[in-house]
Amino acid sequence: MKISKYIAFAFIGLLITNCGATEEDAKTNQKETSETIAKSNVSISGTIDKASNLKIYLYRFGQEKPDIIDSLVTDANGSFTFNKEQNGYEFLGVGSSLQKTAILLVNNGETVSLSGEEGNWGIGTKVTGSENSELITAYNNKRIEYSKKMQALQAEMQHTDPSDEVTKAALNAKGYDLQTEFDTFKYGFVDNNMNKPAVFAAMADLQDIIKDYDRLRGIEATMKKYLPNTLFAQSVTNKLKDADNYLAQQKLQQQQQAMPAGIGIGSVAPELNFKDPNGKSIALSSLKGQVVLLDFWASWCKPCRMENPNVVKLYNEYHEKGFTVYSISLDNNATKWQNAIAADGLIWPNHVSDLKGWSSAGAQIYKVNSIPQTYLIDADGKIIASGLRGQDLEQKLKEILG
Repeated sequence: MKISKYIAFAFIGLLITNCGATEEDAKTNQKETSETIAKSNVSISGTIDKASNLKIYLYRFGQEKPDIIDSLVTDANGSFTFNKEQNGYEFLGVGSSLQKTAILLVNNGETVSLSGEEGNWGIGTKVTGSENSELITAYNNKRIEYSKKMQALQAEMQHTDPSDEVTKAALNAKGYDLQTEFDTFKYGFVDNNMNKPAVFAAMADLQDIIKDYDRLRGIEATMKKYLPNTLFAQSVTNKLKDADNYLAQQKLQQQQQAMPAGIGIGSVAPELNFKDPNGKSIALSSLKGQVVLLDFWASWCKPCRMENPNVVKLYNEYHEKGFTVYSISLDNNATKWQNAIAADGLIWPNHVSDLKGWSSAGAQIYKVNSIPQTYLIDADGKIIASGLRGQDLEQKLKEILG
């Protein structure tokens, strides 16, 4: 159980690490102060216990560095009031420094109240009057609670005798239960608040590329709706790009592992040369210069026949741009093979078969043991993908041929 000491502050850390380290690093933009705004539509007030005459700042987050949009000195009781003109949702912060800041997510017309002690301001701050700010605070408090418990388990584990397997197993079980409890809370928070910008608070905790992908897409849409053109929206988009790249790499590796030796991605496609229904020999290499879908199929193969309309559609769409199909049938009946070509409207001319069924020489060369099976071959005669069908094939052709 390796726990970073910063784990409790992943959300706040995203603001700070992306925006700067100190209030001196922040971009000052104090064109209007609290005193000069007579009629603002957002009010942020509160009391910081044991913090009389403390200079505090009102930060605005969302770009490379935060804006300091206001500042003041608390009164003798540690009380303060910021008034701000507001136009839509914004992430704001109130505190004496970026490291000691209460994070808010405010909208037009809100009256926000803050309270807490100076010693743990920004972590134990109580927030009312702003739904999204309250949601963020609740999420961060739960995360802090989870982090402290995990850190305590980690400390206990470090002081456990390495040979004490019983105690180690019990501590690991507690850690698993804590992780499960937090995951349940985390996913509940995301699902219940998907249409609120506060959902961003959980973004850093969505680390399972496959399990969390759809949720990240939802968060991206929400952030683009409520906080467009900010680092928050961009950070979700960047995370999804990383996820897409990872999934694409995994898919490529799976394809390569599934392909027989010598027929991997990047290798030259082995030659095929068989006769068409009219007895004319057609060599696969004769199509060099075009992007070729090598398609192993048969008239008796239902999944093959179901995919044929999609291949016809793509042939019609991309043929003029340099795409064609080399269909090799695993039929052993010439009439059924030719009837299927006609019935499915397979209008490309490159149909071949030796009519030997599963004993087809072509299938043996490519070690095909199930159909449909496809290989996409580039204009230089090299294999660039395998097993593509449906939308995956369409997307690949769009990438290559536009």
